[in-house]
This record gives sequence, C-alpha cells and structure tokens, in this order.
Amino acid sequence: MLSLIKLQELENQPVGARQK
Repeated sequence: MLSLIKLQELENQPVGARQK
C-alpha cells in the first residue's frame, strides 16, 4: 500500500510545497 503512504505524506506537507 505504498500509494496510501505517499498520499498521506503529501497531505502532511504544507500547501505551498504541493503547489510547487
């Protein structure tokens, strides 16, 4: 279930990082 872990990591990251 690596996908779930990756999604959780993205959610944990700040919005600014996601926008980048």
